Amino acid sequence: MRRIGIGATGAVVVVLAGASAGAGCGRHRGKGDDPATRMFESSYSAFIAEAGAQKAGCDVKLAAKGDAGKKKQSETTSVEVDDAGDVHVVDGDVDTLRVGGETWETVGPDGKRTKLEAGDRADLVRDEAVVGWRTLLAPFRDRIKLAPAGSQKLGSRGVKLYDLSGQAGGGNDGGPKLDEIGGTVGLDEETGFPVSIDAHAKWDAPAPAGNQGRVDYDLSTLQCGVKALGGVPKMTDPDATPTPAPAATSAAAAPTAKPAKPAATPKKKSH
Repeated sequence: MRRIGIGATGAVVVVLAGASAGAGCGRHRGKGDDPATRMFESSYSAFIAEAGAQKAGCDVKLAAKGDAGKKKQSETTSVEVDDAGDVHVVDGDVDTLRVGGETWETVGPDGKRTKLEAGDRADLVRDEAVVGWRTLLAPFRDRIKLAPAGSQKLGSRGVKLYDLSGQAGGGNDGGPKLDEIGGTVGLDEETGFPVSIDAHAKWDAPAPAGNQGRVDYDLSTLQCGVKALGGVPKMTDPDATPTPAPAATSAAAAPTAKPAKPAATPKKKSH
């Protein structure tokens, strides 16, 4: 997931959010913590460890308007995690697959698959595709409020629902200023992980580095979370040599038909 801005020359400045989207995600918060804290800090890895195989993803529509012009961006991500914790992530034209300790990346529909160096890149890409919105909303974390709004089920797991709102303001120090925010959030009862968020927000912030003025942001669509539990086949190593199928056994020979009896010779009539 990416955050967009407008440069002084009209060029779009894309800020990758991956480095900070998972900030705090390594800490597993207890049940008694404030729900807004759990929304930002509960670990996706901890949720996967308890919930197992799953399908997740995001739909995001974000617009930016500055002195140099306007820019709109839509993005859809999808994530599949199997029972072994292997992962397949599609984020725009980037396809990331991890099986065991190996990770591959393909860019573009006709891109060449490349094996990446060992590391936690797949986990970072996975988290970014599901909770990258944390980076967008992080500047307003102290202004966000969650009010209880019932509960529901995700498979066999309990989910607590909250109405999301926020106090407008900020920006006195020249930083981001929140205009409005609203929506709903669902937190897994056991881990606190945000298994769903459906929200919208507007704010303004300083233009990207090297530019002047401020940029107005309109987050019109933010629908992210875990879509379903289970139903993900075991992932396989794309470089593995396929195991040949066993040779087919020959069909049993058909039983030999009994020879037909010769036709009886007609007797000659006597005169």
